[in-house]
Amino acid sequence: MTAGEQRDEEALRLDLTPREALQFFDCIDATKRALELRVVQAGSVGEEVFLWPSERIARLLLSQGERLPDWLGLLHMIERYTWRIAEHLGALPAAGAPPRDD
Repeated sequence: MTAGEQRDEEALRLDLTPREALQFFDCIDATKRALELRVVQAGSVGEEVFLWPSERIARLLLSQGERLPDWLGLLHMIERYTWRIAEHLGALPAAGAPPRDD
């Protein structure tokens, strides 16, 4: 981008009731905790090819002694959801093993 260009960005916004927002954040938190447990219990690094990208990020962060950020739980939820939609539509890649599912 040059100095004269403007960047039009619009953040995704969810219009939730307070109760729905609490449930949504609880779901993200639960997914993040399950993600951490999966990564801690995961097998060897050679199995990394079968991990979701969010699991790889979690493995890296945990190996560095970091805590998992909330956005990683949301990313994992989105990955699983889009994979299921693609599977339902028959749009999965022909080669390669699908990531493990919860």
